[in-house]
Amino acid sequence: MKYSLTVMLLMIFASFLIGQDSLSISSEEMGLAAIPGFEDPNSWKSFFKTNLKSLIWAITAAIGFGFGVGITLKVFDWLSSDIDEWEEIKKGNIGVSLIFISLIVMVGMIVYKVI
Repeated sequence: MKYSLTVMLLMIFASFLIGQDSLSISSEEMGLAAIPGFEDPNSWKSFFKTNLKSLIWAITAAIGFGFGVGITLKVFDWLSSDIDEWEEIKKGNIGVSLIFISLIVMVGMIVYKVI
């Protein structure tokens, strides 16, 4: 848990890099330069606007993923009160670890689809 901030920052950075949209065609080549209010996709303004939007969505996804995983693991602990999952993981029980991994992956997929 002590590396959770580092992991969250790496997730934000990776989402930021993956989420960038870039077009290689200028607005003149697309024939859209005459449309009022249309921005050239290769301009600096469009570049910074797109990157800012990607960064905001990456932060939103990281926060959503953090809350989703926390709530999911808490509910799972609450529903399976017969065993102590964390103690089983410390003992090396791979089955419980796989259940936790699948919960985390599923929450990540849900957060990805929602955001």
